[in-house]
Amino acid sequence: MRRPEETDGVPLIPVLDMHSHFLINAFLFGKRFERRHGHAWLWNPLRNQYDLPRAREGGVVGATFTMYIPWWPTSWMDGVMSSRKLYEDVVGRCGSEIAECCTAADIRQAVAKNKFAAPLAIEGLHVIGKDLRNVDVLADMGVRMITLVHFVSTKIGDAIWGSEKHGGLSSLGMQAVRRMQELGIIVDLSHSSRKTFFSALSFAESPYVVSHSGVKDIGAGSRGMDDEQLRAIKDTDGVVGIIFFPWYLKKHTIFASIDLVADHIAAVAERIGVDHVGIGTDCDSNMWLPHDFKDVSYFPLLTKELLDRGFTTGEIGKIYMGNYMRVLERTDGRFTAD
Repeated sequence: MRRPEETDGVPLIPVLDMHSHFLINAFLFGKRFERRHGHAWLWNPLRNQYDLPRAREGGVVGATFTMYIPWWPTSWMDGVMSSRKLYEDVVGRCGSEIAECCTAADIRQAVAKNKFAAPLAIEGLHVIGKDLRNVDVLADMGVRMITLVHFVSTKIGDAIWGSEKHGGLSSLGMQAVRRMQELGIIVDLSHSSRKTFFSALSFAESPYVVSHSGVKDIGAGSRGMDDEQLRAIKDTDGVVGIIFFPWYLKKHTIFASIDLVADHIAAVAERIGVDHVGIGTDCDSNMWLPHDFKDVSYFPLLTKELLDRGFTTGEIGKIYMGNYMRVLERTDGRFTAD
């Protein structure tokens, strides 16, 4: 086990990561999830922080595999189909060690069988083009969570950065969010502009999440949540997942330690309660991690930091897995019925 020496005796608490991007490494470099990989040279952001051996060492029992389809495919839905096939290949090559999962029950069953649970998500609802029916297609593929926008504004709504096109969600975006809730797809407001954030929340009927973010006034800047946004997520019984990218937790910060992640976890817990904090590492998505948290095998280091701050193992269990599982359970209906 590759834990730092200072984590000897620290309990291995199960982690279900809300947002990860191993599929980027699988696509660009043919990385195999079942094999242990080393770190990329120096600060190459494609550091390959996830693989099955290191996940098991860190207590990571599952991670949301996020599909990101950029702007160059002729058809975004064709890109989704290709990414879905890549996901199937990753799962298939791992034999009996990883499981496709749609529901909370699927995840529990996978963990009970010592399989890595791999629910599926999409970052950027632009993939549906102008056709609302594609939301149903995504649900049929088993997509359980969708980030509405990414870096720039789209036909769906406005993002944090770039020009404002709609003053929040577009008409198509509003219809899509309503349909997502009907289908049991979790609405992820990461990257949304403030107006998009609140226009989406104006008709929330299910828990919403911000899968990978931080707290604005302790350093996260435009990628972070202010107190009104935090309370709004709590009011849906949702979860704010904390990203592990130092640049998004403290503006223009490259070099940081895991205590910066703990700062944001503690801030969310203090402001809206421990029941509404999660983990959304964003690993393998062109980013780097805190210098002392080299990959996901180092989760016991974060556990030690949180224990030292007074969190109980039960509370850490909620942060690492329990809270996200609650959101899945509350939105599982359509997928359970199928």
